[in-house]
Amino acid sequence: MNGGSRLAAYLALNDIERDGAYSNLALNGAVRGLDPRDRALAREICYGVLKRKYLLDHFLSGFVPKGFNKLDISVLTILRMGAYEILFMDGVPDYASINEAVELSKRFAKGRGGFVNAVLRNLSGNKCELHVAAGEDVLNRLSLVYSAEPWIVELLTEAYGPEGAEDYLKYSLETPELCIRVNLLKNSPEELKKILEDQGSEVGYSQLSPRGLRVRGTGILETEAFREGRFSVQDEASLTACDMAEAKPGMKVLDLCAAPGGKSCACAEAMENRGKVIAQDIYEHKLAIIESYAGRNGIDIIETRQGDSSRAVPEYEGQFDLVICDVPCTGLGVMRRKPEIKYKERPDLKALNHLQSGILRRGASYVAKGGALMYSTCTVTREENEDMVSGFLGEFPGFEKEKEARFGPDTGTDGFFAAIFRRID
Repeated sequence: MNGGSRLAAYLALNDIERDGAYSNLALNGAVRGLDPRDRALAREICYGVLKRKYLLDHFLSGFVPKGFNKLDISVLTILRMGAYEILFMDGVPDYASINEAVELSKRFAKGRGGFVNAVLRNLSGNKCELHVAAGEDVLNRLSLVYSAEPWIVELLTEAYGPEGAEDYLKYSLETPELCIRVNLLKNSPEELKKILEDQGSEVGYSQLSPRGLRVRGTGILETEAFREGRFSVQDEASLTACDMAEAKPGMKVLDLCAAPGGKSCACAEAMENRGKVIAQDIYEHKLAIIESYAGRNGIDIIETRQGDSSRAVPEYEGQFDLVICDVPCTGLGVMRRKPEIKYKERPDLKALNHLQSGILRRGASYVAKGGALMYSTCTVTREENEDMVSGFLGEFPGFEKEKEARFGPDTGTDGFFAAIFRRID
C-alpha cells in the first residue's frame, strides 16, 4: 500500500479542519509530486472522509467509551481516514488500512498508535452490525446518514420535499464527472477531443453546451493541452449559463463577482477575444488568478478591477452590453465538489438575500439599453433563485426575462441557477 497517498490525504484534511482551507486547493497542494494512481487514491480518501464525516464520527464514537469529542484533530483525522477505508473502500483490505493508520499515528499522533489500532480493529470486527437507528426523526436521520448540517437538510426539504431532499443529498455523495470548456480561440471540440483521446483519456461531448466535453482520465491538468490553454475546467451548468448570455465579438461586458475568472474567460472566448471584459472582484489578491487564467488561454481583452459590487460605480452607468451577476450564495449546488460546505454554520439568509438583490440592482443600472443582465447562483433554494427573479422584475419594469434555467441531478451537473434579463426601456 502506498503511504504517500494517505500522507497527502491526511495533510489536506488537516489543513481543511484546522485552517478552514478549501478542499480543492488543500488537496491539489498535497498531491503535488505523486503519480496519477496515488493522486487518485488520495483524492478518494480525502473527499470520502469529507463527504461522510458525520456518519464516520457516529460509528467511530461507538468504539470510544468516553472523550470522543475531545480527541485531537490529528487523531480524529487518522481515525476517520481508516474508518472510511474500512467501511466504504472494498478494494482495500482492512488490515492494510489499519496498518497505514497506525503508521500515520507514529508521525502525527505520537503515543496514540495503540489507541488508533484498537478502535479501528473493533470497527472492522463489528462493521456488519453498524446502522443508524430507525427511530431518528427524518431531519436528524438525513443529517447523519448524508453528513450535512440540519439547516441544509431543511432548505433542501423546502426546495424538493423529503424524498427529493434525500435524493439530492445522495447525489451530493457522488463523484462528479470532469467537464471542460473548449477554448475556441485555440481549437475546436473535435480537435481537442482527438488530442485528449490520443493521450489516453475517455472523452464525450456535453449534452448541454456545444463547447463542453466530459472527460475521464488521470493527469488531465498536467497535459500540454492544458498548459497551452486549449481548455479550462468548468461544470456544464456554469458553462451553459455562459452560453445563455450570448456574449458576442465587440461587446462590452462586466463581470461583477469575477474570481476565479471562469465566466469572464468563457465570455471572452465566445467574443473571439474582440471587445472588452471588465472582471471585478472584491478581493484584490484574486485578480492575479483571473489574469493568469486569461493569459494561459490567450485572452487579452480582460481588464481586472478591485471593487465591492454592492457599491455604485458612476462610470459604469448604462455602459455595458452584458452584465454578469454571479452572486455569493449558500453554495448547496456544489457540495459534490466542495463537501466542506456541508458543515458550515447556518448563514444569515436574510442578509445574504439582501446582498444578492443589492448586487443585482447595481448590475441592472450598468446595462445599456437593449443589453442583457445575467443573474446566477450555484445553489438550489427558491429564495436565492426564483424569488430573486420575480422580486427583480417587480422592481425593474424596464427589464424583461428572456431565459431561466435550473440545473441539478436531472441534468447530471452541479446545482445551478441562471436567468437572463433584457433591458427594454
